[in-house]
Amino acid sequence: MIQNSPLVMTPPPEKIAKTANSPGPVHAALKRGVHFVLAAVFLLISSPVILLAMILVKLTSPGPAFYSQERLGRNGAPFRIYKIRTMRHHCEQNSGAVWATRNDPRVFLVGRILRKLHIDELPQLYNVLRGDMALVGPRPERPAIAAGLQEEIPAYRDRLSLRPGLTGLAQVQFPADKDLGCVCRKLVADLHYARLVRPCLDFRILIATGLYLLHLPLSWRRRVLGSAAEAVPAPDKPKKSLRERLAAIYELPQKTERIVAVQGLRGVAASLVFMAHFLTLFGIYLGGAADGFAARVMDTIARNGTDIFLLISGFLIYGMCIRRPVHYGRFLRDRMWRIYPAFLFMFVLYLALSVIIPSESKIPRDPATAALWLLENLALLPGLTGSPSLIVVTWTLGYELLLYVTLPLAVRFSGMRNWPTPWRIAALVSVWAAYLAYCGLMSPTHVRLGVYFTGFLAYEAVSARRHQLTTVREGIVVFAAAAAAGLVVLLRAGSVSFPDLNPGPVVVIRAIAKALGMFAVAWYCFGGNGVCGRILSRTPLRWTGNMSYSFYLTHGLALKAAALAVVVLLPVEARGPWLFWVALPLCYLGALAASTALFVMVEKPVSFSRKPATTTSGDTVCEEPAALGETVIDLNTGREIPEASCSGTPLKQETGVSVDSWK
Repeated sequence: MIQNSPLVMTPPPEKIAKTANSPGPVHAALKRGVHFVLAAVFLLISSPVILLAMILVKLTSPGPAFYSQERLGRNGAPFRIYKIRTMRHHCEQNSGAVWATRNDPRVFLVGRILRKLHIDELPQLYNVLRGDMALVGPRPERPAIAAGLQEEIPAYRDRLSLRPGLTGLAQVQFPADKDLGCVCRKLVADLHYARLVRPCLDFRILIATGLYLLHLPLSWRRRVLGSAAEAVPAPDKPKKSLRERLAAIYELPQKTERIVAVQGLRGVAASLVFMAHFLTLFGIYLGGAADGFAARVMDTIARNGTDIFLLISGFLIYGMCIRRPVHYGRFLRDRMWRIYPAFLFMFVLYLALSVIIPSESKIPRDPATAALWLLENLALLPGLTGSPSLIVVTWTLGYELLLYVTLPLAVRFSGMRNWPTPWRIAALVSVWAAYLAYCGLMSPTHVRLGVYFTGFLAYEAVSARRHQLTTVREGIVVFAAAAAAGLVVLLRAGSVSFPDLNPGPVVVIRAIAKALGMFAVAWYCFGGNGVCGRILSRTPLRWTGNMSYSFYLTHGLALKAAALAVVVLLPVEARGPWLFWVALPLCYLGALAASTALFVMVEKPVSFSRKPATTTSGDTVCEEPAALGETVIDLNTGREIPEASCSGTPLKQETGVSVDSWK
């Protein structure tokens, strides 16, 4: 289809007149001025993102950070378009000009992330400033490809009547070109835009582009476009209900017989973390009640959200390492791919806000100290080193990184995969007790790392069971969890104290009580289909759990914005306890909205796009990074089942609990 024949550079004027409304000089000058100003603003705002992308490209792929390519502009005039390089350098030397494909092997790792987020297109704002392109218009094509398309579709050259754009009526409705059918459908939209070109339509297309970047449904974009979209046939898709449209946003690929309650428990943990930070920022408006026993109990319960995340992560990562041999390099690569895309997005956002609002910046003033501190945050080390983190609550990522690096090595070199279950349990309890003794006698700073051992032991308990929990056992487990949780609350709230003991032993006692309660919760929720498990399997909790990592990263920023808005908009005398209760649901909804944006823009399209990894023996493992709900256990028999539903080659003689990180 694509030939290297010359392209007729200028379409006949009479043909253009039939297909487009040629804008007058005033309209053209106005459009050029508005697009110039908007492009300058967008380029200024996105410059930190472009700089970070350039650094990542240079560090991960040989060759230049930018590349330029010849494209066809208005009336077929050639110009050089600029992009951030996402493919291997000189990747088309042998193949010539070809369209990119899904999972294109020419794209390197960082380039795949940049393409998913469309960050590689940002340098084209410079083309808009130069006048080669507009913000809105038909996308420019390469001469070699355009020549072949013009031979197949004579009307293709009619789209050259307008200045090409960063986005367009076709781009916000249809996917990238992959065959002549796609080209023809997008050509109809381009020619329709050429006939209707006017400022209000450009504004609608820019709004629809924002919805497209958020991965919102096509119906929403077409509603924004209005009558301009009605003339362009939409892809044949059945109309979906509201629940189906929400499921398209929040659901992750499901496997049969997985422990769905794990996803729900992540949703509970995310909500508890939110509540802890909400109490920190808005608890002052409760007045004297903020120091009361009820407030301390609420604060204590909320602060266990991060511990629940650590419990689940320990449960899953330990299960992955015990169930089958793990290829260490691929394991670390998958974990980094799971954590870093969303983290880097928020890291850049926090840096930009630190520059815009210096009074709220955490960055040290000394340049050398600031550089070291930022590198420390990029390496996820604040949780281990004790230095403040740039992004709220991301200190736990240091704990996660430590778990990823050490646990597979410990399991591999100790050979504990081949140990009998009682031996493994005895070893885990011994190491956990020794670590708690160290925390009590030497330093309780990182006592929370002991929560991982609770997750390890919970996995052994769940995988060793052979039937569901009976009613009696269910009652015992619930009582144990409630008693342990009550002891933790009383210890933290100050109602139970040990004045004769040093702080270290008191912290250890509280850690033991917390571990017993969390072990009971994990055993009860993951080891059967009791009431708690059924509650945690409800759709709202599962959806919140699916995007819990995005929620974890964004909720602090949403709460801080709300707190600053209260300070600016409400006088001191108007604030009171009412503000706490009114702000609570509003801030939670705002945090959900912010996390949904990060989830659909970055986490879901990037972090969940990995192909299945393989074991050391070459068998396919279901390690698609769909956070946390990868436990596959038959809930009727209690036996671990093969992951037959996994994409790729089924496992040979492999059964067990498919696991992944909560991130």
